[in-house]
Amino acid sequence: FPQFAINGYHTTAVDAAWIVTIAAWPKPVVCLAVGCIARRSRSSGVCAVVMFIFLIVFTFMGLNAPQAGRTMELTILVILATAAQAAFGSVFFAMLQEAHIPARITGTVVGFVSVVGYSPDLFSPPLLGYIMDTHPGFVGNQRTMLVGAGFALLGSIPALWLLTLLSRSSEAHVANAKSETTPLFTICGKAP
Repeated sequence: FPQFAINGYHTTAVDAAWIVTIAAWPKPVVCLAVGCIARRSRSSGVCAVVMFIFLIVFTFMGLNAPQAGRTMELTILVILATAAQAAFGSVFFAMLQEAHIPARITGTVVGFVSVVGYSPDLFSPPLLGYIMDTHPGFVGNQRTMLVGAGFALLGSIPALWLLTLLSRSSEAHVANAKSETTPLFTICGKAP
């Protein structure tokens, strides 16, 4: 975000650092609030909303032509992105519980999700570096934001799938309350 602020909004390096610092302050409050929301609703729903927020923020930053001096706009966008990242981290393990993942395979599931979820970290730096080298300045910054929007779009697909799957499994579980199988496996047609 600092390079985006400097190149797009023409802030100083100090102002860019200030914006990123300000964006980190609400993280604890966001985590607590999201935990309360997820407890009363669905963690998978929170995850889907978070992916949508990422998609909107990164698309806006990738397509919008910012004007110098509009640091409040930038601050709000950075706060939204930072809050969404904190929100996602705060509901990750709650989604495992909501999906009724058996304890004996939780480690495998977390490992698989980590490989898939963190795989962008493997190829993002070279990809984003290539984009910045071939499109220096703000144009490169915008294109990197569009890459982030692409990752958010890709992430929203499994998030919406999980939300749909868990919604159906809850309906199936309510209809068959005496069943010994967990809702996730009931909808998949397999018993644990």
